[in-house]
Amino acid sequence: MGTILGSLAAGVVMLYLNYHALGRAGLARTIGLWGIALFLTVIGIASLVPNTAPLALLFMGIQAVIAYFLTEKLQGPAIRYHREHGGLMHSNLRAAMIGFLTGLALFFLLVVGASLFMAATGNLPQPPAS
Repeated sequence: MGTILGSLAAGVVMLYLNYHALGRAGLARTIGLWGIALFLTVIGIASLVPNTAPLALLFMGIQAVIAYFLTEKLQGPAIRYHREHGGLMHSNLRAAMIGFLTGLALFFLLVVGASLFMAATGNLPQPPAS
């Protein structure tokens, strides 16, 4: 759910938070760095294909599948052990909020980055004629 709302970046954030909660700060940082690289790779590939609704949905699905398999591979056994021994799990609402906030942060970074790029290249939009 979080990955659909906030892209692969939200999945990486959730993996990071899980490792941090498990007291594995070093592993959390490693996941964060590799996750950023993977996210940028997926976004780079997505920017090379035509901008159509079916392809956008396909890339959203691909990101969700990547996040699911990464979570299962990296944290699946620990999560199962935690659940089997009565450990509490975070809610789906938390996952949705992480996804939403990550998506919002990415949108903010995109707007700021585009604004800085336009200012640096002198391609600022012209005000409407009165």
